Amino acid sequence: MKLPMSALLAQALGAVTHEYEQRGAGSADLPRLAVWSNVLRPVGDGADIGDLPQACRLSKRAVRAAVHAAEKAGWLIVEGKAVHLSPAGQAARERWPSLDGAVDSSFSGSLSGALRDVVCQLYLEWPHYPTGYGPADHSITGGVYMGGGQIDSKVPTHGQDWSPVLRQDINGSSVAGLPVSALLSQAFLAFATDFEELWIGGLHLAATVLRLLPDEGAPITDIPFLSRLKGDGKSVLERHGFLDIRRDAGNPKLRIAVPTARGRHTRDEYQSTVDRVEQRWSAKYGADAVATLRTALESLSLDPSLPHSVIDTLT
Repeated sequence: MKLPMSALLAQALGAVTHEYEQRGAGSADLPRLAVWSNVLRPVGDGADIGDLPQACRLSKRAVRAAVHAAEKAGWLIVEGKAVHLSPAGQAARERWPSLDGAVDSSFSGSLSGALRDVVCQLYLEWPHYPTGYGPADHSITGGVYMGGGQIDSKVPTHGQDWSPVLRQDINGSSVAGLPVSALLSQAFLAFATDFEELWIGGLHLAATVLRLLPDEGAPITDIPFLSRLKGDGKSVLERHGFLDIRRDAGNPKLRIAVPTARGRHTRDEYQSTVDRVEQRWSAKYGADAVATLRTALESLSLDPSLPHSVIDTLT
């Protein structure tokens, strides 16, 4: 069975993220790719904290958490409502263009062009690295559990902390000069949001957890996303009724994640839903453009064990 477009995009971004890490991203001298892309980059020469959600294309709650974490890590200085780069942040800003160039050269070929042909057609701007609605909410716009869905709207259902940013593209201007990481992120997030509108649950949870769970469940240690859960009912998967965590009858020390009826429905509808989204993309953005993007992604020959979704909380 062919991988969903969302999984191909996520795995490519995972490989790109690893390339940045190999070149120092996430070290003492450079922030992680997600922190650079969604926090330091949009802060630029300085910004009002009230303007950052639009600049970052993130929810207010995600920005609050991200700014606090980046300030604590020493990348930002916050003075009242003003946010600007610290000396360490400035030094990272000076080094980052060469980092982008080095990573992009590792992924040279048809990928960037194929991504630009699709991303420039997206109705909305999206973050330059996949980030959820909030530190404990892996949905993209905060609208997964609200009424609606089953449509193909230009602006998705969303929570009050997230505001859409319309794309202003003139002959590809909105994607000109963007690194491959940002292009992959915007394509992935647009796909994930279209998935979420079909009302079976969030793509991230479906792709990283639920698709892996049989009816009888599996040990939480078998699934990285679940390995740290306490089973106290407070995780998003438990709170929203996708799974239960139980003690194994034969080994009480072993905790088992068992999908609920809702979790099984999301799991069973996952493949058909990603297929529906890709079909919609072919209609909206051109069958040739979407097919070319799929071919470019498949040609990367990535590690098949890479996750099928990427979400960073920036904290």
